[in-house]
Amino acid sequence: MKFILVPKYVGEGVNFKVSLSSVPSNSCTLTGAGTYMVGDNVIITASPNEGYIFKQWEELINET
Repeated sequence: MKFILVPKYVGEGVNFKVSLSSVPSNSCTLTGAGTYMVGDNVIITASPNEGYIFKQWEELINET
């Protein structure tokens, strides 16, 4: 699954941070967390561990 992130403010040289977590924390392997420049393509993945299925992405915006 490809999830596209679009920051609210777009300006040259602006960074944004992507943090990922799962519930429960041992339910999957997550990739794609990090700090990116506006305009970067960001791909995040969630690969469920045995005994789990992927249900949904949820977005939490922290505008600090």
